[in-house]
Amino acid sequence: MGLKRKTPATPNLIDTHQRHDRNKHYLFLETVSKGRLRGLPHDEDHSYREPGILKTAGTQSLKVTDTTSPSVTGSETGITVHAGAASMFLVAGFPAYPTAGVAGSFSVMALDAYDNRAGYTGTVRFTSSDPQAVLPGNYTFTAADAGMHTFSATLKTAGYQSLTATDTVNAALTGLQGNTVKAAAASQFIISAPATVNAGASFGLTLTVEDAYGNIVTNYTGTVHFSSTDTKSRLPSNYTFTTADKGVHTFTGLVLRTRGNQKITITDTHNSLLTVSVIVNVL
Repeated sequence: MGLKRKTPATPNLIDTHQRHDRNKHYLFLETVSKGRLRGLPHDEDHSYREPGILKTAGTQSLKVTDTTSPSVTGSETGITVHAGAASMFLVAGFPAYPTAGVAGSFSVMALDAYDNRAGYTGTVRFTSSDPQAVLPGNYTFTAADAGMHTFSATLKTAGYQSLTATDTVNAALTGLQGNTVKAAAASQFIISAPATVNAGASFGLTLTVEDAYGNIVTNYTGTVHFSSTDTKSRLPSNYTFTTADKGVHTFTGLVLRTRGNQKITITDTHNSLLTVSVIVNVL
């Protein structure tokens, strides 16, 4: 940093001149002000040249003011700041609480180190913590994208899941969005029951309500009905699931009395397609 002493004079003005080096802006101050300028080391008259860094893309300005004489000031406007190279991806816009199996749109925006939208033209690939996710294929950004593009994806596994975009060449250039996926509507019943029971002996079974993707439908509150090929069986009465069940209920006190393979069927009372059967060997 070079300083040039000038003949002291009455404070009156500060002139600024610039030289561009991408986002580094060299500021050249010429002043006949005797006083401390912000950032200058001595209370002397100065010709002062110092690099500064502007970080926000767009049209910016610089202003310099004497700290002891605020009326002594100078400024420059119309400085064009360009975004730097992409350093991260902002993945955003996908629904925060999507339903399993329902497609959602999201955007990927390339940002520089100062969160400016960068003119990225690389290729991204997509991954997800959801093993059932349907994701976009690799995509190469074009100049027309101006660093941002919109995509569509489908998540199917309930719980917290993430969508991640990563540059295919530079793995450090990445970004993700987290979402909490909700189960879809009840689509199937799953029975857990013993394969073999003794005739006349009491046993139990567990019924789990799932959607089409194997997620437990924790908000299921339907009513189920039991039936069996064993006309002498003892089965539970109709049961209405509660929110406390969270999609899973264990039934006890079942009894089969006719030896051989017997079938137990459970069916939703309002949706006959929502049904399941299990074969139990009665000894």
